Amino acid sequence: MRLFSKFLLLSLLFFIWSCSERGQMEPQASSPSMQIQPQKTSPSIYNSEEFRTKITALTQRTNDGPFLIITERSSQKYVQFAGTNLFFDLPHQTLSEAEMKRAAVILKHYGIEGPETYQIGSGPQGWKQTAFQKDLGGDVSQAILMVEAVLFEVYGFSRSCTIGYSEY
Repeated sequence: MRLFSKFLLLSLLFFIWSCSERGQMEPQASSPSMQIQPQKTSPSIYNSEEFRTKITALTQRTNDGPFLIITERSSQKYVQFAGTNLFFDLPHQTLSEAEMKRAAVILKHYGIEGPETYQIGSGPQGWKQTAFQKDLGGDVSQAILMVEAVLFEVYGFSRSCTIGYSEY
């Protein structure tokens, strides 16, 4: 539970930071419409060796609550993983309404039946969080495919987009 709480807090902080960088608190509109089926090709994220190295390193880290945030730099939209088991997390704050709908369809192909909504904290300080989540059991190849699906099919970025990494 401690790892999950730390992960959620860092997710919220990253969201607030990314919104302040864009100068807004609302997600930006999506790019052009795209196909809804996930790609059936092998992993081809444009910088796959760097990504594979980063995600593999996450599975081997020994610090308390490790995680990796993969961000498209111009928009600050992101997807993240926590822990050595590669817990996939795509929070609703980074998604437009159209992207939420695409994510629900596309991520179903990866075993995520829909976004989960859960309570964080209690009383007046608590809030409800909604996110697409799945424990990948340390499967690096599955993580790469899911990041590609989010970046290129849910968000609609081109394969030449600039990706940044934040590791904790």
